[in-house]
Amino acid sequence: MAAHTLMPCPASEIPRMSDRCQHCQTQLAGKSFMVRERRNYCSDCFNKLFSHNCDGCHQTIGPGSRELSFGGKHFHDSCFRCGGCNTPLENKAVDSSGPKLLCRACATGSATPDTCHSCKRAIRPGAKKVDYKGKSWHENCFTCHRCMDTIGSQSFVPVGDEIFCVSCHQKKSSSRCYGCHKPIGEGGVVFQEHSYHRDCIVCTSCEKKLGHSKFETRGELIYCQECFNKKYAKKCAFCSEAIGAGSEYVTHDGKQWHTECFRCKRCRARLAGKSFVSKGEDMICADCAKK
Repeated sequence: MAAHTLMPCPASEIPRMSDRCQHCQTQLAGKSFMVRERRNYCSDCFNKLFSHNCDGCHQTIGPGSRELSFGGKHFHDSCFRCGGCNTPLENKAVDSSGPKLLCRACATGSATPDTCHSCKRAIRPGAKKVDYKGKSWHENCFTCHRCMDTIGSQSFVPVGDEIFCVSCHQKKSSSRCYGCHKPIGEGGVVFQEHSYHRDCIVCTSCEKKLGHSKFETRGELIYCQECFNKKYAKKCAFCSEAIGAGSEYVTHDGKQWHTECFRCKRCRARLAGKSFVSKGEDMICADCAKK
């Protein structure tokens, strides 16, 4: 059984007006987008190209969802359940010999009703329930520790043995900046599960403030575009300028060119995607090579 989670790109990576979807070429400025292998995709293309459909609910397992794989099939983690008692099957023995996936108890006919962790009453087979860390609740008994409102199937945040709805958790834990350790009001930035004031996101090399700019990362280090290009980016064999992250480029014989710079030495026609002949360090288009 395999499990993984697709995470959206950092909120601080804001697409420029020139950025386009790698697949459909739609402009990404102002739109939701995803990054895969340093290439930008609009949400629709990303789901079509890379996301699986859940064999439980038959919906797309989109970015941000935790995915479980079993026997060549894919499930949302919340959909990977026993077809008999509806118990989550993650990290449990699974019987797949029949048309439905079954837990060991249902497969052997020894299943007993779950008991609600809150009211201590039995949970009838087929009744709506919530399972978390080996415990079960009636859906109406799964409530926020702070406001006591029913959480049911909505998102929640566990803190030790206590469960909070998202709203109450945000009120309870006033977020603090990972950089300066002071409270964050509105407009913070989340990077690698840590929260920052926008002005506390700075380039590792030049200390330029990056909270309102696109930045690049290498491990836990943050760089402005210019410093990242100087330190890590490939250099164009024609103009010697850096080939920025996400930029289109051509590779030939161990060298790289910006797509715009990869041209015929004689007529200056663009060669990307076309036939050409290399003569020493020069590239010649097929037409010029015949002359």
